[in-house]
Amino acid sequence: MSRFFLRFGRIGAVAGDAPELMLQKQFLVYLGGAMSLGGIMWGSLALWQDLLLAAVIPYGYTVVTFFNFLGFQLRKNFRIAKFVQIVISLLLPFMFQYSLGGFANTGSVMLWALISLVAAFTFENLQNMLFWLFLYVALTV
Repeated sequence: MSRFFLRFGRIGAVAGDAPELMLQKQFLVYLGGAMSLGGIMWGSLALWQDLLLAAVIPYGYTVVTFFNFLGFQLRKNFRIAKFVQIVISLLLPFMFQYSLGGFANTGSVMLWALISLVAAFTFENLQNMLFWLFLYVALTV
C-alpha cells in the first residue's frame, strides 16, 4: 500500500524538480485524491437518497480529477493541472450544493469547497489568491 502512495505522489514529477516544486505537485495530487474520495462519499450519499442528478456532480469531480491527473502525468504541465484542479474543486461543490437546495440546506458541503480554497492559497501568489477568494465568496453568496 505504501508503494501505491509513493507512486501516486510522483504523478507529474520531472527529473530535476526543485524540492519545493515536488512538494507542491505531491500536495496537489494527494489533495485531489482525498477530495475525490469525498466526491465518492457525497455521490454515494446522494444516490442513497435517490438524488440521481445531484450524484453526478461529485462523481463527476472524481472523473475529471482522474483525467486531469492522467494529463498531468503525460504532459507534466503543473500549471494547467493545478488550475483545472482548483477550478473544479471550487465550482463542483457549489454546483452540488445548489442542486441539493442551496447553502441553508447543505452547509456541510461548504467544507468540501473550503478545503480547495485553502489548497489554492498554498499554490498561488497574492493576486491569484484574491481571485480564488473572490470566486469562493461570490459562489457562496
